[in-house]
Amino acid sequence: MNAKEFYMSKPWVKHYPEGTSEIAEIPEGLSAPDMFEDAAAKYSKKSALIFYGREISYAQLKELIDRFATALADLGVKKGDTIMIKKNETITKDIAEIIDKENIEEIYVRSPILCEAPLGIC
Repeated sequence: MNAKEFYMSKPWVKHYPEGTSEIAEIPEGLSAPDMFEDAAAKYSKKSALIFYGREISYAQLKELIDRFATALADLGVKKGDTIMIKKNETITKDIAEIIDKENIEEIYVRSPILCEAPLGIC
């Protein structure tokens, strides 16, 4: 099985609207964040995600991403840093201090996209 056949066998492909290409054109020199910013500006009211019946527009997704990035920056997280967020828990000052004192270098962070917590961190 070649790469295209392998991809086309994935279950989500059958849910693509008719006429949707399975291959995304990626402009040279454009990063994923740049591509998302362009899509959010161009398609702000269109659905970016549909998950278990919940639709999130590009504008809403951009807001969630920006909120999450702001929360991380407010905690002092910089590009390249690795952080910890316990499932369904908001990072408090106490938790942030524990992480800092332990010199933790790598942790998995769950996506905040569908989180309903006040800070968008679950």
